[in-house]
Amino acid sequence: TVPPEVRDFLEHEFVQRLTTICLEDGLESPAWERQLAIVDDLLWSVEPKTSAGARKRLVELVPSLLRSIDNDWSAEKDAQARREALLSCLFDLHVRSMKAVPGVPDSVEVAEAEALPTSAAMVPATAATVLRELDVYEAQVYSLV
Repeated sequence: TVPPEVRDFLEHEFVQRLTTICLEDGLESPAWERQLAIVDDLLWSVEPKTSAGARKRLVELVPSLLRSIDNDWSAEKDAQARREALLSCLFDLHVRSMKAVPGVPDSVEVAEAEALPTSAAMVPATAATVLRELDVYEAQVYSLV
């Protein structure tokens, strides 16, 4: 599920930006490709990260992604408000994606996951080990919070 702030930003600012680029530069232009990459990165960044490699990639991606979202956009008041709403919620979305527990649905919080039955027949093996050692990238996220 795409968070509402992300959806709102994509449906308004991004549609306007892509339309302008399409008309001015075309669908094959580097500018068009860069914008599509931003959309891909933004959507990927809020998905659960269950591997150390994915968490590492997110840590590396976030600074440039935030700059891409914050720079060179419409100064219109509504557009600016949507962009600010997105930027303010992205930190929480990124922290949540880094805390993802393999095998546990996104809607289940870690505290709830710890209370899940531990019978092998009822819980996938990956979800049975909710408590695990933090890797380097998770430690970086927790140090920011």
